[in-house]
Amino acid sequence: MKIRNLLLFSFLSVIITQNVLAEITIKEIGIIPDTNSSPADINESGNLIINTYSEDYRYSLGAYFWSETTGMLFIDDVTGLSGTAAQFLDKDNRVYGHNRNSPYIWKPLTGEYTPILLADNLRNNRSLRVMDVNNSGQALISGFRRKPPMIWQDNAEPISLPRHTTDQTPYYRAYAADINNHGDVVGYERVNGINHAIYWKADGSTIDITSGHSVSARKINDHGQIIGTTGGYSYFYWDQANDLVPLNHPSGKTTIVYDINNNGTVLGHLVDFATNTTQAFVWTLNDGFTILPSLGGSTTSATAINDIDHVLGTDYTAYDYASIRAYVWSKSTGTIELPILPGYNYSRPTKILDNGMILGTNNFTDGLSYGEQTVVVWQVNLTPEEKIEYIASSLQSEFLDTGILNEGETTSLLSKLESVAAFLEIDKTKPAINQLGAFANQIEALVNSGRISPEQGQAINSDISDLVGTIAQ
Repeated sequence: MKIRNLLLFSFLSVIITQNVLAEITIKEIGIIPDTNSSPADINESGNLIINTYSEDYRYSLGAYFWSETTGMLFIDDVTGLSGTAAQFLDKDNRVYGHNRNSPYIWKPLTGEYTPILLADNLRNNRSLRVMDVNNSGQALISGFRRKPPMIWQDNAEPISLPRHTTDQTPYYRAYAADINNHGDVVGYERVNGINHAIYWKADGSTIDITSGHSVSARKINDHGQIIGTTGGYSYFYWDQANDLVPLNHPSGKTTIVYDINNNGTVLGHLVDFATNTTQAFVWTLNDGFTILPSLGGSTTSATAINDIDHVLGTDYTAYDYASIRAYVWSKSTGTIELPILPGYNYSRPTKILDNGMILGTNNFTDGLSYGEQTVVVWQVNLTPEEKIEYIASSLQSEFLDTGILNEGETTSLLSKLESVAAFLEIDKTKPAINQLGAFANQIEALVNSGRISPEQGQAINSDISDLVGTIAQ
């Protein structure tokens, strides 16, 4: 494995600043010289992947993996192919992406590289893409000609998603968009020119949600709640209890929807074509639309949402790059601007994790065009209540959804966290800390019995120690 020591990365001198009101820190990772760097993904260890492009963004110049211990690793050096793209980085530091021959998985800490060859020839393999990866390491692969998508997992047989339609017409195409932590998938089948939004369940059954010329299911959370489009600027929410709910704002403004989290919170923005402005919003089945307050710009956009309902986005005035301000929003804090390093004047955020870690760039512009940039990571310091919600979300995704712990074991742990939250609500810090001690003891018992690994136990109890420290302050 070749480490690109010849490049002078500015991550060698880490810069950390703090926004006291918002309790947000920023760390500079650095730049790849003579490229435009586009950060693609980050995991909770703070490791990340970056794609690079020519200065006019016309050509891919390859992808990088970065961690504190490895520095920058150039993925093209591993694949032996130029123009490699990196798409996803999972909790175990596996990189998923594609090059000019096929999708791939690469383990930078061991050097193991595996091309994902699922089609019957090189030309068809080149059309395949990794659409999403869940917490179990299942990679959703789409792009097959006249074949349903597949689920690929390291050291396991690929799973071909069943064809929903019984029509054996040759005019068939299937596209998968998203996979949840249970292995449920959404996307569409196109049969004789008509799209059908399909919900492929992990048990092998399928549901046709709705049909039309441009229909597609786009995102699914771990509770089977789905968002999608019926074509153009028409979006919907769906679950089995409520069926299809149109996401139309009462103002009549155009609605564009991007994501849904495990709380059932939908993220998107409204478009006013008359004024060329947008307004970021969240939507829930119970509360409807909530327009997010701006930082003073005429336009707000939403980029990402995590499972504790932190929204990431930008606020700006149209056609003025220098006015772009990145923000994070929550119900408890409102809209807060993300800090910027000295020498830069605007930010472009990319992703926010449940632990409050944010990936993006700091940029400099003269107001007319994009200028210099550097990759950065922000950290939102969570409140005790948010940390409890984060730990509960981690238990669900890390242990219950993956089958490591059963429902009874998980419920026992979650009940202790609920007690902690109840004690904090009435300012009883000592019993809250005692409950966290009981939680840590149960985790230790699960490690000793072999139910969870020492590494998993250490990670969750590290979060508990951090929470105890916050409460004790």
